[in-house]
Amino acid sequence: MISQRPGRYYPGGMALDSRRPARLLAAADAFVNRLYGSHLNPLYQSGTIAVALLLVLLVTGLWLVLFYRIGAPWDSVARITDLLAPFIERVASFIEA
Repeated sequence: MISQRPGRYYPGGMALDSRRPARLLAAADAFVNRLYGSHLNPLYQSGTIAVALLLVLLVTGLWLVLFYRIGAPWDSVARITDLLAPFIERVASFIEA
């Protein structure tokens, strides 16, 4: 919400009102607390989830940088699949057990 109150200014001299997003987040937090209870609220773990997903993004990005070749996409995908197949089979057998 844009208002004329002092605060962070953006082009045009308008200030950004940060109370509305905070109220919406507080309302969502209260709703999830009623739904799951405060000890199972997934919003409290959102920082941990964000860091875990960032690590997954970095690892998969590094994997692609090392093994994907733009000039030979079909060969690259086949090579990556051959490298990952044993790992995927082990994970699948572990999950089934």
